[in-house]
Amino acid sequence: MIDYKTNVRLFDAVMYFLAVCVIVILITSCSPYVEVPATAAPSATATARMVAIATEPTPSPSCTVTAQTLNFREGPGMSYAVTGILRQGERLEVIARGAWLRVSTGTETGFIYSAYCREE
Repeated sequence: MIDYKTNVRLFDAVMYFLAVCVIVILITSCSPYVEVPATAAPSATATARMVAIATEPTPSPSCTVTAQTLNFREGPGMSYAVTGILRQGERLEVIARGAWLRVSTGTETGFIYSAYCREE
């Protein structure tokens, strides 16, 4: 078992790998097609058994900073360097959840403590 407190970077790498695997599995197992059964009605002229469904892209989860200022860190913990300061009301894309959220500002990816960002 990995002790995440003493080996935070390895734990983070393993969790990131698992998250990517889950995403790949979900993407490859979902199809944008649905099977439409052929009817016996004489007016039915459909010859294709598969029909594409128009879907809207699923929006990425997001959160809004609730603290006056919030440290934007390079890793999930107080021991990681602060790479920026976020302001109250800033909206972020959530990439991974936990006690620490991995988020994107649109130009940078980093970590924030989850208690200070309201998920939407």
